[in-house]
Amino acid sequence: MVRSGDGGTALRSETTPRSEAASDTDLPLSVAQLRWWVAQQLFPGVPNTVALYLELTGTLQRELLQECGARAARELQSPLVRFRLVDGYPRQYLDEDAFAPAHFVDLTDHADPMDAAVALMDRDRCAPVDLLADAPTVATVYRLEPQRHLLYLRSHHIVLDGLGAAALLRRTTELYSATLDPSSAPAVTAPFLTVADILDDERTYLASTRATTDREYWAREMAGMSEPPRLAGPPAPPAPQPLRLTAAVPASVANRLRTLRQDAGIAFPELMIAAFACYLARMTGSDEIVLSLPVPARPTAALRRSAGTVSNVVPLRLTGVRAATGAEVIEQVRAKVVGALRHQRYRYEDMLRDNGESQAVRGSFGPVVNMLRFIEQPRIGPLAAEVRLLSLGPVEDLLVNGYQLGPDERTVTLDMQANPALYSRETLAWHHARFLEYLDRFLTDPRLPVPAIDFTEADLMEGPAAAALLPDLLRTNLTGAATPDAIALQDGARTWTYRELDELSSRWARVLIESGAGPGCFVLVAVPRSAESVLAVWAIAKAGAAFVPVDPTDPVRRLRTVAADSGARVGITVSAVHADLPEEPIWLELDDPGLRAQVDTRSGAPVGDDDRVRPLHAAHPAYLIYTSGTTGTPKGVVVTHRGLGMLADYLVEHYGVRADSRVLHAHAPSFDAHLLELLAAFAAGARLVIEPPGVVAGAELTRLLKAERITHFLTTPAVLATLTPADVPDLRVAVVGGEACPADLVRRWAPALRLFNGYGPTETTIMATQSRALTATGPVTIGPALPSVRTFVLDHRLHPVPPGSPGELYLGGPGVAQGYLHRPGATAERFLADPFGSGGTVYRTGDLVKAEVDGGLVFLGRADDQLTVHGRRVESGEVAAALMTLPEIAHAVVTADESPSGVRLIGYVVAAPGVHLDTSALVRRLRTLLPAALVPARLVELERLPITAHGKVDRTALPPAPAVQQPYRAPGTELQRLVADRFATATDTEQVGLDDDFFELGGNSLLGVAVSADLAAATGLPVTVRWLYTAPTVAELAQRLAEHDGSTAGDDALGTVLTLRRNGSRAPLFCVHSAVPLAWCYAGLARQIHDRPVFGLQALTTDGAPQAVSSIDELAGGYVREILRVQPEGPYHLLGWSLGGQIAHAIAVRLRAAGAEVATLAMLDSIVFPDDMPPPPIPRMRDLLTHLLGEEPEDADELPDVTAQEAAAQLAGAAASFGTGLTAEQLTRLHRGYVDGVRLSAGYRPAVFDGDLLYFSATRGLTESLDAGLWRPYVTGNVTEHPVAATHAQLTNADVVAVIGPLLAAHLEGSA
Repeated sequence: MVRSGDGGTALRSETTPRSEAASDTDLPLSVAQLRWWVAQQLFPGVPNTVALYLELTGTLQRELLQECGARAARELQSPLVRFRLVDGYPRQYLDEDAFAPAHFVDLTDHADPMDAAVALMDRDRCAPVDLLADAPTVATVYRLEPQRHLLYLRSHHIVLDGLGAAALLRRTTELYSATLDPSSAPAVTAPFLTVADILDDERTYLASTRATTDREYWAREMAGMSEPPRLAGPPAPPAPQPLRLTAAVPASVANRLRTLRQDAGIAFPELMIAAFACYLARMTGSDEIVLSLPVPARPTAALRRSAGTVSNVVPLRLTGVRAATGAEVIEQVRAKVVGALRHQRYRYEDMLRDNGESQAVRGSFGPVVNMLRFIEQPRIGPLAAEVRLLSLGPVEDLLVNGYQLGPDERTVTLDMQANPALYSRETLAWHHARFLEYLDRFLTDPRLPVPAIDFTEADLMEGPAAAALLPDLLRTNLTGAATPDAIALQDGARTWTYRELDELSSRWARVLIESGAGPGCFVLVAVPRSAESVLAVWAIAKAGAAFVPVDPTDPVRRLRTVAADSGARVGITVSAVHADLPEEPIWLELDDPGLRAQVDTRSGAPVGDDDRVRPLHAAHPAYLIYTSGTTGTPKGVVVTHRGLGMLADYLVEHYGVRADSRVLHAHAPSFDAHLLELLAAFAAGARLVIEPPGVVAGAELTRLLKAERITHFLTTPAVLATLTPADVPDLRVAVVGGEACPADLVRRWAPALRLFNGYGPTETTIMATQSRALTATGPVTIGPALPSVRTFVLDHRLHPVPPGSPGELYLGGPGVAQGYLHRPGATAERFLADPFGSGGTVYRTGDLVKAEVDGGLVFLGRADDQLTVHGRRVESGEVAAALMTLPEIAHAVVTADESPSGVRLIGYVVAAPGVHLDTSALVRRLRTLLPAALVPARLVELERLPITAHGKVDRTALPPAPAVQQPYRAPGTELQRLVADRFATATDTEQVGLDDDFFELGGNSLLGVAVSADLAAATGLPVTVRWLYTAPTVAELAQRLAEHDGSTAGDDALGTVLTLRRNGSRAPLFCVHSAVPLAWCYAGLARQIHDRPVFGLQALTTDGAPQAVSSIDELAGGYVREILRVQPEGPYHLLGWSLGGQIAHAIAVRLRAAGAEVATLAMLDSIVFPDDMPPPPIPRMRDLLTHLLGEEPEDADELPDVTAQEAAAQLAGAAASFGTGLTAEQLTRLHRGYVDGVRLSAGYRPAVFDGDLLYFSATRGLTESLDAGLWRPYVTGNVTEHPVAATHAQLTNADVVAVIGPLLAAHLEGSA
């Protein structure tokens, strides 16, 4: 690349010194090897390894095997390869010591030697390999028994691919067998290729007409190819260890595979590929399917016998799948596979390049299908051997392995591996089971049209782990080696053991069955919280029916409506409330002496399907619960058994419930949340303690928790807030839900126990998401999703929103309800077809959340609470959530109000108990939490929020915001007049009074720097911008000046986001700090930008200290969240100087990966450090000082260093600058951050940004020989470079900004 205006400058050798001297034996890397090298640099924690082992049975001559392995490595050469950097580029060379004879590990003294060996092999293959230090290939012999050994081989993919590793094992076994029996030595038909030979072969191919033909073939195949459909959305960076599931195909599938091979001559690989393509089409709704097909790329006998890494991945593109029959898809697969094998040598990386893509490190075109025909197992002399594959390398999305271990199809095995960033273990198990079912149907009659080879809804919704039924979960403690005589239930002085509860509920269940209750039927439960209410749930569940809980105190009209709508023919109650219930259905009183006498005659044995009116399945309703409808008529939500098993497992595991635990039953039985208490206790064999009716909160609840030694308590935040941790020492776990959890509550309780925050609409199986154990200083989230639930955060187009952006929450998976009973219209409105093609439904919650990168969800409010202010969509829930983080506020709601000056936000708040609110101070604090557009203009204090009859905030009943009464009050003192004058000058305001707010007048952080500097000069006090944030009115700031005690404490604009320019209608520009963790240096540049806000990003904590981070990627992740908070939607404009350019590039990569538009990526002389470049010098305090003074001199490097105290003194005596007022302590902290920033810059290895780059390069000084060409490999679009006559450190000097500013402004003007 040539820079405009200088004729081009080559990199000088002294700027990139050789890391090692080149050797005549050094060899370059092949194209395939270079890809693996880059992948290892981008994801150093991911092991790019091939691993397998031979299981050997018989008498092993270990020393001979070790000797043969070492000889095979020498013959094949590739295992002897090592790597080093020469002039910054990787080179390979042979090292006789690189591959040591196989290590020997004796495991015969272990209780389970095989498990021990697997653990050791997994630990080795999952550890990343340092290509410059570690041996890329290792072998180990594990002795399990005297006659049983494992020969383990692991190699980095850059040295051996799967076939290369197999070649090494094959040659080892050949040499071993030939030594014992020379007559068994194979006839060598082709020589082994050396590493140099393989490279020569690649060069010969690339220069041949064959390569041209192959390129043309793949250009035709990929023309117009869309993004491959995937089961879990876009691929993610590979994880260190993929999830894996393996199973032999069912006998029915094996028989059909054999029949099709014998009758039609179709081998199982083509059948499996075709079936998976059709399965993918079914799950995604796509008609065009693209799969990744691994190919050996070894067309000659010599290559096939040799080692090395030459394998390739090619696209298998199938069209018209959903309009074809299964047989037609099979024929299309056969034809495409033949074509792929004929042209298999043309590299995957070159295909992407030819197609205009540059992310050649990604591993596939779509899900990978790797199907291997039967390969006869080797024999090693007298030993029997079986090959076992452990790993073929990283998995970005999904890998489907099919292989045949024997000559018969009964040995066909299906192995699925998945990226855990995209798939949970449960999801992978679901797909594995579903595909095996689909494969069976596909092979039954391939002549059927593909759409006819389908699942039933039950097939799609039922998962292997979701088969547990409610009666089985309640009886968990009565199976296996449980303790049936342990106390299950305590209600005051009454206790029932598990045996007693089981037998009594079985008797009642048989009475219900005799009444006609069973699977698919509903039974009302009108019993106050008591032992009897729990007994009713057990009995109904055992009968197979669904319980319908109602509150006996509800109006009779509502109860009658529920009874009629549910169709229940029988209900369970107690005599104390029976008189208040409607006549129908037939009510059975649990405490009726006559009925109890009849019940006692029934069997107390366990109830099974033989006893029920019909078999019970997971798709049957487990319970029916009614929620208020918008029309006033209750809606019944039907919840099946499907999600209960995974929920119960989750509760027991995450809450740590044990047999000695005591769980309080505090929720009313009419709420679905009470079932959480029952499941948590009974699934673990713990004791459920019933909360008496008169106990609700406060002192009475404290006494109960303490007296009963309760360990687990599920409640609402409001109730927990009435307790004190020290008063309930036995409590180990508290779970809150049902309403927003205030941060102050978390700060009080999180240090004392494990506190969880849950979320679950009625339309899910009780709970859909739950936080991990909250910490006192961490965020209060409601996520991630529970195992039985999938969460989607979508915009109005049903497209996923980027992390950190608000969107509506949709829920899917077996934990979602079936729908509304007898309400097809309402069900269709809220339960939608999965937009991502799972074949199931998703529930539209109507709740607004934002998803963090780690999967945690932050609840923001209702989606229908969205407001529009000055043309910008504002989620009132997000503003209310920010208010709720303030400990002074107990409740908050935000609305929009029309005022003469336009629409404004009004916040209505209720003070926490005993707190007097200063609403003006609260608004000022909100300015540090929210973007300016989201800060309410007024806060209105209320005693309580108005509530509707359904328990929701009644927005229509909120009082109008009182009119602003702020008469002009003239400044009276000298200090007041001084402050008012500076405010007026900075904001160009004619008259400024005592009550005028600097920021409301139009001030911002940048103007604040000038004002604070002027005030510091006029008063001799260390005034900083931070003073303006804490005292923004004339009266408050003048008072602070008057009361100043002479100390130098206090920081200025030391927040993560620094407002450099507040106003403008265009999308903002974000300027990322350089190695100095401050963005103040962009102040001059901000003045060159028109009609566009400008924000600086600073690597500082809330107290102004530099952030302690380990990588640029970590910084970028935090800044993406800050950017999305300020600007939820693109296009985004990013600028960075030096290290800031590297961070801006990393931010741009993350935004593009999330689907956001990045319109501008601009850099001021940012560089990519080659691996062999020496680290830059450690910056001095002098360097920080010259940076803060704002005008870098030419001789800055020659000036002597200074101490922090000397730097503070120079800043105090200099003209007003951004460093004015900084103390020696602050300077020391900033210098430490500066040093860390330089270290991060030198170690950064960028990913690839899909967009353009605007680059300003310094033409003098240390970086004069470096240009934008450094970034060419990491940018897919155009690179525009502007040389600037300055040194690297001078690029924000005023005279240099005058050159850069107009060029940057013009670029921004043309890019939105």
